[in-house]
Amino acid sequence: MLLTCVSFAVITVFCFTAGFFARKVIDFVLGYRISDPVSVILAGVLVSTVYAEIFSLFGGVSLRALLILAGFLVGAFLALRKEIISYLIELYHSKNFSRIAVLVLILTAIVTAVASTEPSDYDTYLYHAQAIKWIETYGSVKGLANLHLRLGYNSAFLCLQALYSFSFFGRSFHEMNGYICLLFLCYALSGKACSETKKAGFLENSPDASELLKGAILFYIVYNIESISSPGTDLFPMLTLLYIFSRWSEIIATRRADRITAYGLLSLASVLIITAKLSVAPVILLFLYPLVSLIRQRRGREIAAFVLAALLIGTPFLIRNVILTGYLVYPMEKMDLFDVDWKVPGELAAADRQEIGIYGKALQELPAGEYSFREWVQIWYRDLTLIPRLLFFISGFLLLYGCFFSVRKLRRREADENTFLFGVSLVLYLYWFFLAPNMRFGIVNLLLISTLALGMMREAEGRRAYLYLTGILAFAVFAGKADTVLSTHTNLIYPDDYKRFECKEVYYHTPSGNQVGIYVPTEGDQAGPDVFPESPIANGDYQELRGEDLKEGFRGYAF
Repeated sequence: MLLTCVSFAVITVFCFTAGFFARKVIDFVLGYRISDPVSVILAGVLVSTVYAEIFSLFGGVSLRALLILAGFLVGAFLALRKEIISYLIELYHSKNFSRIAVLVLILTAIVTAVASTEPSDYDTYLYHAQAIKWIETYGSVKGLANLHLRLGYNSAFLCLQALYSFSFFGRSFHEMNGYICLLFLCYALSGKACSETKKAGFLENSPDASELLKGAILFYIVYNIESISSPGTDLFPMLTLLYIFSRWSEIIATRRADRITAYGLLSLASVLIITAKLSVAPVILLFLYPLVSLIRQRRGREIAAFVLAALLIGTPFLIRNVILTGYLVYPMEKMDLFDVDWKVPGELAAADRQEIGIYGKALQELPAGEYSFREWVQIWYRDLTLIPRLLFFISGFLLLYGCFFSVRKLRRREADENTFLFGVSLVLYLYWFFLAPNMRFGIVNLLLISTLALGMMREAEGRRAYLYLTGILAFAVFAGKADTVLSTHTNLIYPDDYKRFECKEVYYHTPSGNQVGIYVPTEGDQAGPDVFPESPIANGDYQELRGEDLKEGFRGYAF
């Protein structure tokens, strides 16, 4: 556990320095200065993620990648040392520094204790841990999805976890989701010190939409408390989504003159979370508002800056998709633009895409398209537990209210930025519900549509009622899940290691006739990173290596 605290400190130093460098670039190009520490660190998370993705195109993301980044950040610190020191001194002398420091220490103690427990998520042992190990060892491997289709589920967050897993110490740490949760807890609870607009925090005043979204952040973290120790790909994009909408709501409330630039920066964060989780793809619609506004104002320099930045964030993700699967976006097999020998066969990609919908809708074996809407909704609803059912009903009623309120404003030609924000959240909600309504990450869509609809209401009682409900639900969820977390005995020094599974070795033949071993679980389809490389479906009789070793990748299935 103590090493998890140390890793948090190291990540903070790296991300803060990288974020401060990004802050300087933004100030120089756009004339906008990020002020609060959470935003600075999140900018550093973005920089680190894009860097890790780019580095993975050329080799393993481990010690060498970290040392190169450290060298760059040392140079950045020396160049900006006066500004960094001045910023830290100003932060130290801020009005609420002592209170915030105590809060951060308490939150750090709680989060590190949870993040140090043994990872328990099913998908961690199905493919997350192995995917991170591949990135640490080889970077991006051609046709890796041919070894196991889920290794083609490219997420930028996996690259970030590989960068800060410190695997060169002998085993991979699994602390990055814990760090992200700590960061957003600080944002939600710290109030003025972590607010661009110096608004009060979630517990400090009568809440508006921004404060309700901070409450949603708290609820989502508690709801997923047992997943904090796992290197999954849900927490980061979902929490960042709530953060983006909360910040956007803050800026709307202040009517600041430079808000269009601020919206543009938040839109860049939306591009990042799409590269981490494709299920939030409609959030790219947020880009429309600042883009249209800048075009109307003929601010060509800012338009060019935002477009180039979006390309810089998105392009490494697309390149990794092509390398891993042969497709620009996997498993969209119809986007077949590249003729490469490592491409996943189209029929397998199509079957994989259908399986995502089947699983999300809690169906069995038939393609989701063979069920009518009425049939699959009933099956899906029966599969929900109590808390998701409650939130689904609440969000449904509030969605109707928000739509009514928005339509009325449109008819009166009174539509504003809040209307636009609700419209984007509605598209996100519908996209999730009809494509693959998995509650593992869908809870955020329910919270988002509910908080924004409530934010439209002017009656304080309605807002307080939602706060009471959030508190009750959060307490109920925590009470039900606390035993799951506390039953795992955490080592005082080291975080608990991954589970271990028994595996057997199968052999692949290289073009020259040599053999390369791949491990297969003796039971089930799970394995930890202690056994590498591993695949639950490894079979050298129909899967082919492209070269003499694993880093050359795998060819498409031979039928």
